[in-house]
Amino acid sequence: MAGSLTLSTPGPITMGGKVSATANFGGSVTATGSTITVGGALALNGHESGGSIDLDASGPIVVQAGVVLDTDGLNQGNGSIRLEGATVTIEGGPALSASKTGKGFFGDAGSVRLRSTAGDCTLAGRFSATGGNGIIEADATGNLTATGAFRAASDGCIALSANGVLDTASASFDVPVVGDCPGSPSGAFVDAPRS
Repeated sequence: MAGSLTLSTPGPITMGGKVSATANFGGSVTATGSTITVGGALALNGHESGGSIDLDASGPIVVQAGVVLDTDGLNQGNGSIRLEGATVTIEGGPALSASKTGKGFFGDAGSVRLRSTAGDCTLAGRFSATGGNGIIEADATGNLTATGAFRAASDGCIALSANGVLDTASASFDVPVVGDCPGSPSGAFVDAPRS
């Protein structure tokens, strides 16, 4: 089993290097701070099931260009990525993936869940929860602008919502976009118990 990394501070967190925790079961990274900037790859994928990335900030969360957040699981899937900050910005180029990459009979693809609690959510990267019943959800207190590529086939769900303007004109999707995924009410989906 892979390990875990937990970071907690009242101040800012900058994650600039690569974090890798791969084994039969993916590892986990949990971080809580005033702001969080991710500038290095987080590879928490597993041969059996995926890992988890859980980032909480009272201020902005920024995932910089070219960064890969990977919680893929080969046989069972079930990886998760959860980001919640006052604003959430995924710059152009990053890839967030919680897919099921193999053909195992058990488990589904994982989930990518993003929420801005006091401002805008800007999603310009690549987002993947493929492999069966995966979920990609994002919710913004302000505006939500999606210009990236979103993939949740087959049988997955992509849900985007905003209290302000919801702009998806420049994004691409492989399943229809809805307001909520089944079993995950808008505004509550990121409050689910963490693994």
